[in-house]
Amino acid sequence: MRTGPLAAVNADKDGGFALTSKKGLAFATLAQIARSQYEELLVQPDSLLQDIVPEYVYACKSVGEKLQDEQLTEALLSIVAEGIPQVCDEGLDHGQVSQTCG
Repeated sequence: MRTGPLAAVNADKDGGFALTSKKGLAFATLAQIARSQYEELLVQPDSLLQDIVPEYVYACKSVGEKLQDEQLTEALLSIVAEGIPQVCDEGLDHGQVSQTCG
């Protein structure tokens, strides 16, 4: 299960589970949180983002490479591209996040 294309998810029955594709599960999750009743709310300090963003990007790329699925990687990274400040190269260490790039 760890390396294959399928994932086990809890079912609505006690102790039950269902098998589904990891790719489909990721896309379904992203589709659900993109619905209008959900609102993105960023409450952590900017300094925390400097630590989290590079780690999240690394994790997304690792998952995509392991599953050999570039579309999944792009879907996972789209959250960062839409909601996190840009990462700039000028004057910043690798992966450091800047509030403004210009």
